[in-house]
Amino acid sequence: MWINASETICSEVPEGGTVNLTCPVGMVMQSIELSSYGTHTGTCTGDDLAQSSCHSTESQGDVEALCLGNNSCRVPATNTQFGDPCGGTFKRLAVQAVCQ
Repeated sequence: MWINASETICSEVPEGGTVNLTCPVGMVMQSIELSSYGTHTGTCTGDDLAQSSCHSTESQGDVEALCLGNNSCRVPATNTQFGDPCGGTFKRLAVQAVCQ
């Protein structure tokens, strides 16, 4: 019998940090539910993450390219990686992924 088990993982870091995501052993990242570099609202622990008006439109595609199909990935939270969606504002990167 095959069970289609999945697990959601999440990480958030301040600008200049690096998001480190790791799926459980034997799983890979199948989808990125949310990726926001900017001033997102909510937290991983509150399970209420949402994009705000300060959000890099590059973040979803960049994170998908780095993480999908992998057991783990590292994503730098920098303007170099995602562009600067709101100059002069301190940003954060949040990523929520589904492992399967």
